[in-house]
Amino acid sequence: MSNTDTDVVYKSENGHVIKLNIETNTTTLLLENTTFVTFKASRHSVSPDLKYVLLAYDVKQKLFLKNSQPDKYGMHLDIINLKIFLKKKISVPKYNSV
Repeated sequence: MSNTDTDVVYKSENGHVIKLNIETNTTTLLLENTTFVTFKASRHSVSPDLKYVLLAYDVKQKLFLKNSQPDKYGMHLDIINLKIFLKKKISVPKYNSV
C-alpha cells in the first residue's frame, strides 16, 4: 500500500475505511466495519503510510460545569497493523483538564 497525492482515505456510509485513488477511480478496503464493532471503537486515524490504524474506544468526554472542576476523562487506544492485522494496546493515562 502506498500513499500518494492521488489517494483519499475515508469512512464509507457502511462504516468501512477505504482508500480511493482519484486518478484511477479504484478503491482498496483498508479496514472492515466489523473491526469497529469488535473493538467498540468510536474514533479512528489512519497513519500517513496507510500501514496502521489507531482505534479509540471507551472515550470519555470532557464535562465542564460552571464554577466547578472538569471531570477526569480518558480513552483506550489500540494500534492495528493493516498488513498482518496485529493489534497492540496503548496505555493512555487519565488526566484532569486545566
